[in-house]
Amino acid sequence: MTNRTKLTIILILLSLILLKSGSVSALDHLIISQVLYNPNGSDTDREAIEIYNPTNETINLNGWHLATSSSSSDLTLPNSSIKPHSYFLVADSGWSTHKNSDWPDADYEESISLVNTNGGVALINKDNNSVDSVGWGDENKISPTLYEGTPSTGVADGEALLRRKDNSSFIDTDNNSNDFYAGEVNLHNSNYTSNNKEGINIYFRVVQPDLEVLNITILDDINETNNSITPKPNSYRKLYVKVEVNLNSSVNISLTNLSYVNQANLTKAGNFSYEYMAEFEVPYYSQPGIYNVKVEVRSGNQSVTNYSSFKYESLLSITIDANSIDLGDVKAGSDSIIFGDSDTATLDSPTVKNTGNVVLDAKVLPGTYNGFEYSNIYYSFGSAQVTNSLSDERNFDLNLEPADSTAFNIKLEVPKTQALGRYSCLIMIQGVDSE
Repeated sequence: MTNRTKLTIILILLSLILLKSGSVSALDHLIISQVLYNPNGSDTDREAIEIYNPTNETINLNGWHLATSSSSSDLTLPNSSIKPHSYFLVADSGWSTHKNSDWPDADYEESISLVNTNGGVALINKDNNSVDSVGWGDENKISPTLYEGTPSTGVADGEALLRRKDNSSFIDTDNNSNDFYAGEVNLHNSNYTSNNKEGINIYFRVVQPDLEVLNITILDDINETNNSITPKPNSYRKLYVKVEVNLNSSVNISLTNLSYVNQANLTKAGNFSYEYMAEFEVPYYSQPGIYNVKVEVRSGNQSVTNYSSFKYESLLSITIDANSIDLGDVKAGSDSIIFGDSDTATLDSPTVKNTGNVVLDAKVLPGTYNGFEYSNIYYSFGSAQVTNSLSDERNFDLNLEPADSTAFNIKLEVPKTQALGRYSCLIMIQGVDSE
């Protein structure tokens, strides 16, 4: 391999490196993008220079001019502007009459003379500084002010000198032999834009979102929030249902297993949500099981219905109104009977009430006593004869419905041999699930 061959390879590699590096940097000045200096046939009135604005700013051409091999001020540019990413086509006088039919009209016509061999053109700004230049032919025969780096090779008749592109963007490595090539005439005027970033105008109107129930929370007056509610014996359990929605709405909250409905009240929960709450009183005797919470929400012409649920637990509970009865003096060898009733307001007449929510039987058994035998104590429920001995512990088929009451009757048989004195005894009554 000769040294000359090595040098050629090095120059080619260097040219490729320059070409690649030039394609990366963004251009910040006007450039000459195409020169038509040798059209087919006569050159008279058919020469043109294409200028391109690769920046994002509009640039005014007042005071700018073109220098050529024929004159340092061959053409004076008009008081016009080039918009961002737009072209400006200047041409020889008579262009509009003598140009090819498929060539665009020039933005400005003025007499200009471009040489076909060993020539160049420079774009000079209003401060008389060269902004860009391109030359073609032998660099030794061209003014240094009319080319950059190494001049480009010339073109054949009918071809134009075109600036290269990389990814649709013009390059400028300040070396004409890298930046330009001979190719088919493809001129553009200011009515054409080479911007490869076309915009799409998007118009829209923001409207309300779809109505949505964001959250349903169920809790009771003892702050249970696990959707399992324990009844309160012989009373009501308060339930609080909180509903959060995304729009200001009319909200109705109801328990579908019960016969009443509460209208919710509004509380602002956050910037983009609204909270409503309803309060319910669930009686202890309500049947155990799953209760559905129905949430109906309406906002404008939108409506949404959602459901949640909770489990109302089973409750075994009885209440005896007569917790303590004093019989006073009872003679030895006599009987004493206490008749109950079904009215819990009469405290001296024992009443057993089902204060849970399941049907109950009863288990009767002795508690503590003080010297008086339980075999001498008898009981019964309702209107039955008092014949059940307390010494015989057993379940009693009561079948007492929730919230219902029955009488509890007690009979004491005091033996003649019972020692005199003060006695007490405890009778236990336990609720049992009736199966």
